[in-house]
Amino acid sequence: MSFISEDCRYEDMIYTKPFVGRQAIRAFFEEQTSFFKDGLDFVIDEISGGSSDSCGLTWHVEFQGKVFPNSRGCSYYRCAVGADGKQQIVYGRDMVESALKPGSASLVLLRFVAALFKRFPKLLDVASSE
Repeated sequence: MSFISEDCRYEDMIYTKPFVGRQAIRAFFEEQTSFFKDGLDFVIDEISGGSSDSCGLTWHVEFQGKVFPNSRGCSYYRCAVGADGKQQIVYGRDMVESALKPGSASLVLLRFVAALFKRFPKLLDVASSE
């Protein structure tokens, strides 16, 4: 947690609101890992970065040395001098693999939503305010 800035903003895309601040992020991480006391490992598959202050990575989770189902993800992290005066993570975003695999049905839904927004553009205002 010492790498997380005191005022870090962390977005896990399966939640509606970000976690803001080291304590909120710590509580979230502890809750997420509480049922796996031993044997849970986050394995980084690949790291990419275009600058010295940010990186993207792909990863998966293993439990007791075996790949955990639906545990792949992508993350983006940005570093800067945080409130502590140290170079730390000030922003993070995780996108975790969905347990549901709708395949091409998701394109049907996307077409429907796009048509709905074209017909009722004010819906975009409501959707983007959440």
